[in-house]
Parts: sequence; C-alpha cells; structure tokens
Amino acid sequence: MPIKRVLLLLLLLLQAVSAGADDTFRRILVLNAYHEGYYWTDRIMDGVKSVLGKESDIQVFVDYMDTKRCFDSEYYSKLKNLYEHKYGRMQFDVIIASDDHALSFLLEYRDELFPKVPVVFCGINDFHPDRIRGRTGYTGISESYDVAGTVRMMRSLHPDAEAINFIIDNTLTGYYFQNLIERAEPEFAGQINFKYLLHLDIDELKTALAALPPSELIVWVSYLNTPEGVVLSCEDSLRLVSRNSPLPIYTIWDVVGQGGVIGGKVTSPLQQGRYAAQVALRVLAGESPDGIPVADAELVYQFDDRMLRHFNIPRSRLPKNSIILHQPYSLYAEHREIILLTIGFFIILLFIIVLLAWDILKRRRAESALLLSQSQLRHSEKMSALGQLAGGIAHDFNNQLAGVVGYADLLLCELDDDEQKSFAAGIKKSALRSANLTSQLLAFSRRGKFLSIAVDLHELVIDVTSMLKHSIDKRITISTQLNAAHSQVKGDPNQLQNAILNLALNARDAMPEGGTLTFRTDRRRFDADHTGNGIELPAGDYIALQVRDTGTGMTEEVRKHMFEPFFTTKEVGKGTGMGLASTYGTVRNHQGAIEVKSAPGSGTTITVYLPLIHLPNAHTPPAESTPAPEPAGRNGRILLVDDEAVIQDVTGRILASLGYTVDTCTDGQAAVDFYRANQDQIDLVILDLMMPVLDGRKAYAAIHEINPAVKVILSSGFSVNGEVQELLENGAVDYIAKPYSRNQLAAAVEKALSGS
Repeated sequence: MPIKRVLLLLLLLLQAVSAGADDTFRRILVLNAYHEGYYWTDRIMDGVKSVLGKESDIQVFVDYMDTKRCFDSEYYSKLKNLYEHKYGRMQFDVIIASDDHALSFLLEYRDELFPKVPVVFCGINDFHPDRIRGRTGYTGISESYDVAGTVRMMRSLHPDAEAINFIIDNTLTGYYFQNLIERAEPEFAGQINFKYLLHLDIDELKTALAALPPSELIVWVSYLNTPEGVVLSCEDSLRLVSRNSPLPIYTIWDVVGQGGVIGGKVTSPLQQGRYAAQVALRVLAGESPDGIPVADAELVYQFDDRMLRHFNIPRSRLPKNSIILHQPYSLYAEHREIILLTIGFFIILLFIIVLLAWDILKRRRAESALLLSQSQLRHSEKMSALGQLAGGIAHDFNNQLAGVVGYADLLLCELDDDEQKSFAAGIKKSALRSANLTSQLLAFSRRGKFLSIAVDLHELVIDVTSMLKHSIDKRITISTQLNAAHSQVKGDPNQLQNAILNLALNARDAMPEGGTLTFRTDRRRFDADHTGNGIELPAGDYIALQVRDTGTGMTEEVRKHMFEPFFTTKEVGKGTGMGLASTYGTVRNHQGAIEVKSAPGSGTTITVYLPLIHLPNAHTPPAESTPAPEPAGRNGRILLVDDEAVIQDVTGRILASLGYTVDTCTDGQAAVDFYRANQDQIDLVILDLMMPVLDGRKAYAAIHEINPAVKVILSSGFSVNGEVQELLENGAVDYIAKPYSRNQLAAAVEKALSGS
C-alpha cells in the first residue's frame, strides 16, 4: 500500500479517536459486603477499577457494608435507612454487588432503595439459580473452587507427602470451605490423609504447626477470624503460618505471592471484579441483564516463583498455562519483538505528529473551550448544591427567626421601660436583618419566578440603598432619582431585589477609589415593538431603572460577555461570574430587558426595563419607610397549623393578644381532621407549607374540599417551584413569609377576615 494512503488512514484514525465525547455521566454503585482493607474485597475492587477506570463518562460510588465485623437483621435495617438517606436523591444506572451479604441485602431492599436498577454480582459462594429465580434485573458471576484440582496438583509436586493439613477458621466462609473439602476427601482415600486444623486460637495454631512432621503439607483455607474475636488480614494470617512451620503452603484463594504461599488452583477476585465491571458496561450499553446468564468464575493455576525456588520445585512440573508471579526476567529478552515494534510505532507517530502539527494548533482552542465547559459544569453543580443547601437552611433558620421576631414584638408590647424596649427593638432589628440575608441567599440560588405578585420597584430600590449605606465604601456617594409616576411591576420581590443588589455591587466594584452610584427611574412607553442596543421589547408601558456609576467602565469586548455565566474580570477568588448572569436571567423571566452603555474610563450605565401594571393617573412618589400603625385586632377563631413549637407558641400569643381565639395543630393531617370536626367555628386558617405527615399543599387541598369558602393564609420560611403562587391562584387569601412581625401578622389576619 502506498505510504500516502497509510498516512491518510492513520490521520483519519487519530481524528476519530480525538472526537469529543458525550459529557453525560452515568453512575455505578459498588456495594461491598466487607470492609476496605480486606484482601478479597480490595482485589475485587482492583478488578472493577481496572475496567471502569478507563471510562471517562462513568462516576463510580463505592460503599462497604462491613459485615465481617457486624452482621444481623437489625444491622441490615440500619444500613437500609443509611442508604435511603445517603442515596435517596441519586439515580444509579447499575449496582455491582460484591459477595454474598451484598447480594442478600439487595435482594431484600433493592426494589425499595433502588427501584429497577440492574444488579451485577460477584464473589458469591455456592450460588444456585433459585436464589434469583423470579427476580428481574440480576446477573453476575458465581464463585467456584476446585479443592480436588489443588490436591491433585500438590500430590504431583510432592509425591511422597503423607498428609495435608487444612487451616480453617469458624466463620461462615470457613464452614463453607470445610464442606467443600469434606466432599472432595473420598477421592483421595488411601492416597493421602486429610487433616483439619479447625477453629484454633493463635497460640493453639502455633503449637499445632510446630508439631507437624516434614512429610506433610499445609493448605491455608481461611484463617481471618480467631475464636477470641481477633480479626487478621490475609497477609498477617499467612505470615503467622509460614513463620511457625517450614512446610510447603498452598491455597485455594487468590493469595499467592503473600506470606510464603507456593500456589494453588485458585479463584481470582480480580478476575471476578473485572467480569462484573464488563457486564455492567454491557448493561449500560443497553443489554438486558436478564438475558446475560450467570457465569462461573474462571480457575487458574498460580504460583510464586520465589517459593518454587525455595522448595526446589522446577517449573517444568507445573500444570500447563500456569501463572508464575515474581519471576526475574530481562525486559528486552522477554519482550524484544514488542519493544522493536514500539520503537517503530513511535517513529511513525513522530512523523505523523510533525505532519499534523498545524491541526494540533487548531484544536487547542477547541480543547480549551471543552475544559472551560467542564469547569463551568462543575461550578454549576456546586451552585445547584448551594441552592438545595440554602433551601434547607432557610426553612429551619427562618422558623427560628420568626420566634425571635415574635418574642421581641411581645416584649415591645409588654415593657414600659424605654431602655428595655430599645433592647427588644434591637433584637427584632437584628433578626430581620438576618432574615434578609437568608432571603438574598435564596434569591441567588433560585431559578425563575417563584411568586407573581404586584411589586413596588421603588420600595425595592429604597431597601437596596438602605442596605448599601451600611456596607458600601464611604467614599461612594449614593443618589436616588425615582422619577417614575408609577412603579408597580408583577413578579417575585426577592428575585428582583437580588437583581438590583447585584447591579449595585458590580457598580461598587467598578469604583475602587470612590465615586457616585445613581439609581434613577423613569416611565417609558413603546407604541410599537422596540429593538435596538441589544434589547427587544414588545409595545407597552415600562419602568426604566438606571444604575449608573462613575467608575472604570468596560471595553466593548467585556460588554459583549458580561452576562455570560462564569464570565468575570475580577481576580481569582474575588467573584464567581454569576451575579450579572443571574440578574440577566431574572429580568428575562420578568419579561424585561437590560441595556448597557459603557466605555473605558467613562463609567457604566445599566438600564433595566420591566413592564408596568395597573397604571394610575396621578404621580405617586415613594415614601420613606415608616412604622405601620398597629392594627386593632378583632374577634374570631383561628386555626394555626405549624410543626414548630416555637411558632405555635409565639404566633399563638400574638394572636391571643390581638383578641383572637387560637387552636393549634402540629401537622397537616391533624389540621384536616380538626377542621372537618370544627369548620363552623373556624374563621381563618394559618397554614405552614412544610410539615410532616401531610404537607401544606395537600392539607390545603383537603381543607378546601371540605369548605371551598375557607379563608387560608399560607406561611413558610421557604417555598419552592411556585408553590405559593399556585395555591394563591387556587383560593388561598394571602401569604406571609417567615419571619413576620406582630404588625405584619395582625394586618394579614385583619385583611383576610375582612375580605378586603
């Protein structure tokens, strides 16, 4: 074949190999019956890793049941609860079960813990098809041993031997092997004697080994647990035997090469691990495990060359195809042809690399983009985890803050001393600021709108500037020019406030030496669909919020990428590159647009357009926050449903102080039952969304079915997936977020009862 055609084929091969791979990870759980460090288990794991370690798109999760140290039905149950908690939100594609206890555990609990996930098992003693009969999704490799084959091999190497001593412990594995040996014994009756060193403690074993005559042999079967409860590693156990007896030692396990063992016809945990991993890959490729028959483990003759030489056993007497470990050899003499072929291959490869240098240079940018994409994916996963963590923290944290705010309000009502009242007011203020921090964390981690309510954008700007005045560099002057006659938009106040705060913080960072930060609002009307300056908006009325700084500005190239996720011009560790990206997403989710004007050294002006709702005729300028007048309260009976004792106590006390009669329930089901029995006397229900037994959503549906006219105020420290908005649209009269103050609670209750 002409050299040009050869080079062309090699070029096409290299291009195919270097093509981009699917970056979707598949997950495999390896469930080991025993503990890490146990030789058998570690060898199975070596086999699994040797196969799966080559697969870049597979994530391997490894767990150890540790049943060598603890094994009973109660332990199984606790493991089940642990794995349910640990892996409840994780979807596996395949499970590899290592050894009997792991398979037994999955046969009992797989359908509950990992529904329909295929199981590939290995290391199973005395496997019988009845064990998985009637079960779907199970296959694997069964463990087999050839005691008779090992004895025949020993007799061929030691024809003058008179007896074989089998060392066995009192574990389940030991009893299993004892049974195998006893079944093989009749074949050798009259040829060689079988002796058993059973269940001996360490001193007894030493004594027995020292007393053996030179005409006998030893088979180390299983001695890992002594009668007094000492757990030995394979290496320590074999060392114990070899140091206390000069006799040849054989085995039926894959422990050849340790502690003076000559060899044996062994089952290989390494091979079983490899086979199980290969079957797992076949299942991932779409092959049904039910169509893959259970295989028998391959047995091999394996010997340690060091021990063969020690006992003067020539290799010529070994069985054919024996595997010999630790034999000295010359690398070149042993692999001369391979080495020459390798050198030739590298010469050809070097020539090809020279020819393809231009292509490699061209690929560098694509590879860099791939690495960046992978980095962004990992960062995105971190942000998703942050969102889940924030949600979990927010629910419990806001419940506790609700108690702090409520008790502070009660103190403010009860105390007469001005200094003491100032202390209580300080407690309340600090708690509300903590709640605001939680709200900002949630807004950062969410996606999309979670509420769709009327929001006064001017009030959000005032809140943001109030926060900035306490935290921003004193060299930065904050200016507000809220000119819009109307400032109500529809959306999620937390999301919008976080977007404004992100714009302000980026403006702050652009003014390291100080400057002016300006917030300005104006009403804009587009009579026709508006496009230009990178924005597209349908015709309508909008509020235009400008956030302008006098900072360093940005280049056109930076402006093009400023809203891209993970893009940042800040130093490493100074920013995530997600602030403006999340702001852009929030504005787009609210049917708005962002316009950016900037130049190096000339500052930056970012304008956010949001559609207005309910346009009034008159100008309604924003007012500074003033304390709300205390509602008078009224008579009525209220059912308070919350699983937190502190909420029940403090909210109940506040409602009672306002003149209401309060009944409490600690979960949704109790609330439904109570309301069904007392619906004619209940004027209002205050319902928590996150509760045990029956959550707020289901409890509301049940109560609403009992009485479609029921008045319900929803309450929660954290709500997800638009749950609040959905329930408001389905008849709930109001929503009050935790923590709430006495005045907020009183106003919400008054509003609900009056029907306003």
